[in-house]
Amino acid sequence: MLMNESVDAQKKRRNRNKNKNGADQCHQKEIIKCLDKLTSLGKEDDPTSIITTSQGLNRICKTIKDDTMKCAKAYFKKCGTPLHRELSDLVMDVIMHRVTQFCDNSQQKSRFLKHSPCFHSKVLRSNDFKSSCNDPFLHVAGKIDMNHLRADDVHEALCCGFNTWFECSNSMIKRECTAEGARVGREFHNNTLGPLTDLFCPFDVFPGGSSSCKRVMNAAKPKSGSKPAENTISKLAIQYVPFMFTSSSKN
Repeated sequence: MLMNESVDAQKKRRNRNKNKNGADQCHQKEIIKCLDKLTSLGKEDDPTSIITTSQGLNRICKTIKDDTMKCAKAYFKKCGTPLHRELSDLVMDVIMHRVTQFCDNSQQKSRFLKHSPCFHSKVLRSNDFKSSCNDPFLHVAGKIDMNHLRADDVHEALCCGFNTWFECSNSMIKRECTAEGARVGREFHNNTLGPLTDLFCPFDVFPGGSSSCKRVMNAAKPKSGSKPAENTISKLAIQYVPFMFTSSSKN
């Protein structure tokens, strides 16, 4: 219903929100552009190394707070209905609060930096992590067909895919970087991805190990050696933390 309302709202605003070249400033691709600077972090050489230094964490914080969130707020203010603006403000305020909690807390960042070199070298950049954790999520996201699936099915697929990824990554971090490292890693997750996943994919509703989530993951399993498909959903999922979701096919 909200998606339909969004489309209707965009149509009504189309004429009055065109730039001098006639481009529609309220097209959905404009909100995707708000992720461009985050996406660029994942295009650097050895992208997961960004989490191993204070300078890297500061870049992540600045990009989320000063670029992505401000851009998204401006988009919904210009293009959203009153309901869209209210909901988007709620979501973005939660994200900003949690991100700021981490970014402005030097002790929390110092704790993270004690463990993040291990996350980077032994987990995130490893082929095992990419093939065991990243690829299954990317395969699920890449197979979502917005034209033929009900909204509930899309929601279930994304949440099962993400929560299965989180359980996989947390288990691998615990194995390679100690239980304390896993706790610190979860803390980082809670302050970056957490606000979104807590709202839309709570673990008690979509546990990765549940029979329904296993069914979703098994249905998306590809033929051996095939790389994950890409679509708007998978690209959006990757763009928010591009330095984490690297496919094994991109080695």
